[in-house]
Amino acid sequence: MIFTEASIYRLFDFKHSLEELNEKLSKHRYSPIGDTSTFAGGFINPMDPVLEEQAIQLGHLFGFAYRVEEKKVAPAKVHELTRKRIKELEEKGSAITKQLESDIEDSARKELLRLEVPSVHVVTGFIDAKQNWLYLNTKSGKLCDYALGAMRKMIGSFRLMPARTAKNSSTILSNHLCREGVSLAKGLNVDFEGKLKAVGEKASQKVTFDGIGLYENELAVLDGMDIIEADLYLDKSVGEDDFQRWSFKFHTKKGDQPYQLSKISHIPLSQDDYSGFGNGDQDTYYNADWLLTADLLHSLNQALGDSFGGFNDFEDKEKPEGENITPDKDGTIWASELQKAASKGLPEGVTVTVGEVGQSLYSQAKALVISEQRASVSMLQRAFKIGYNRAAELIEKMEVQGVVTAPSHNGLREVLIKEGE
Repeated sequence: MIFTEASIYRLFDFKHSLEELNEKLSKHRYSPIGDTSTFAGGFINPMDPVLEEQAIQLGHLFGFAYRVEEKKVAPAKVHELTRKRIKELEEKGSAITKQLESDIEDSARKELLRLEVPSVHVVTGFIDAKQNWLYLNTKSGKLCDYALGAMRKMIGSFRLMPARTAKNSSTILSNHLCREGVSLAKGLNVDFEGKLKAVGEKASQKVTFDGIGLYENELAVLDGMDIIEADLYLDKSVGEDDFQRWSFKFHTKKGDQPYQLSKISHIPLSQDDYSGFGNGDQDTYYNADWLLTADLLHSLNQALGDSFGGFNDFEDKEKPEGENITPDKDGTIWASELQKAASKGLPEGVTVTVGEVGQSLYSQAKALVISEQRASVSMLQRAFKIGYNRAAELIEKMEVQGVVTAPSHNGLREVLIKEGE
């Protein structure tokens, strides 16, 4: 299996060919991190990093990989070495100016960086252009931001939103265990020997079960809580009379939130139960493994959608002919929506704001960034339940208006305004 974790995104309007992808991604090809650098990132071939092509295609599937290398030096170590170098100069009678102290600190940081071994992460992803999904083999929000930010920069804007079901998955999971008549999709089950975490109305109300027997005292505790993490398994049909069992951990948050998967693995039910492939050359094996991964992730995702009321698509997706457009929660109607519905009329009494970013939503996003003292696309997506492009536009507008810095070499931004200013 290529994937052991999965962050899942709904994707629309992806109309690139393999040739276009390779041409654009090759402009951001991976190169190793420098001796004194803290970050390096770039695309590599998902089958073999040595190959020139940055993307592959198998039917309607497009595969890619983004390699990230990072170095970190603890500020305390930099300070300690800086103090040591300054003391050596003072003992020689040198005058220490502020500029000299800054230069010594910079030199100390670079000296320590040369000794650091970088952490390496490879985010493998594939785009299912037929079913309109994008999957990344990580549940790290930071790594997802790195990979998707680089994709967006290279191939241009595309509509993307973390997978979110129409009904509250955390509540349905709890009701499935505690109440009659609430079932999951065919083949999808809770692993009663696995772990389960749930939260109540207050943040302090948390409970963890390491195995659950559905005893009366357990259900009394769990009833009314939201399950945010659970070990599940899917019995996936193979042929007419057989199936394979795949286990995974389901992660979400309280309320209407995106979800992620981890610890995806095959559970053999007999000595003959094998999820792999026979002998063959490396390319044949990898292609088969890629197709198995895509088929499995689609089955897992579809089972979750069927269990939790289907999937929520984009707020700004194409409207049926003759239907009026609907403003966002903040009353904003986006310019792209107006273009689509120019001849259809607006809802009566609506005050329209036209622009790249709705002012009310921007104000809320700005307040959140200042309050949290951090800025990332994924944070805004989760907080406001908006697509990737819209969240990225909000961050970019904050950069223009001096709320946050431009992304540094490691892709992170500094918040320039403190709360209360």
